[in-house]
Order: sequence, then structure tokens, then C-alpha cells
Amino acid sequence: MQLDGKCGVIFGVANDHSIAWHVGRAAHEAGARLAFNYQNERVEAGARELVATLEGALCLPCDLMRDDQLDHFFEHVREAFGGRLDFLVHSLAFARREDLAGRYVDTPRPNFTLALEVSVYSLVAAARRAAPLMQASGG
Repeated sequence: MQLDGKCGVIFGVANDHSIAWHVGRAAHEAGARLAFNYQNERVEAGARELVATLEGALCLPCDLMRDDQLDHFFEHVREAFGGRLDFLVHSLAFARREDLAGRYVDTPRPNFTLALEVSVYSLVAAARRAAPLMQASGG
């Protein structure tokens, strides 16, 4: 298997149609040990049900907009994976429904800023915490 012995984090599983789920399932089939997140109680049951089909995979709470939850998530990952991490998949994006229905040029600045923070900055925040674990893994 191509990913035997590798450890990865998958962010953004919303349901069994999400890109994150298909990437995670493929990584698992290739031999990777994985940790998935769920954002909140609303999506917890669905995420746990999916992740339970992957032997040994972790399913942990983590709203990527909350630093305390990111810290807690990566502490669990560090403990579970022996202080190392080989890859991170960030597959999430957000925009307010009204902005998706309207014209792009009519998007209010605060809504655009929120979309950027959720869709882009969350990767920076996650990568900052993943970097020491990846360095420990030789990355």
C-alpha cells in the first residue's frame, strides 16, 4: 500500500458526497491512519457514522474557527500518532447563502471577509499546528 505507516488529518467531511470523505476513504484504503474532524453537534452523528466505517480512524470535534478547538484536536492527533503527521487535507469552504444567490459584486465586505476567514485562514491556522508534527515526521 502506498500510504502504509503514514498518518493524516482530513478536515471538511460533511457527508458521504463530500470530497474530503472520498479523499479520506482512499487514503485509508491506501494504508493511512487518519483523524477526521466534525464542526459541531449538528454534523457529529453523520461524521461519526462515516468515520466508524474506517478501522482505527479518529473522529474528533474541531471547529476550525476556534483556536482552542484546533489546539485540542492537534493534541489528540499528536498523542494518537506518536507525535508525527504526514499530511493534512483541508476541504472546506463557506459563503453566506444570500451571497451565493446574488451577484458577486454585491457581496458586502463583512460577508466576504467571513468567507475568506472560514475558507482560507482556517488552513493557515491548521497548518501552523500541523507543522511541528510534520517536521517530526521528516517533512
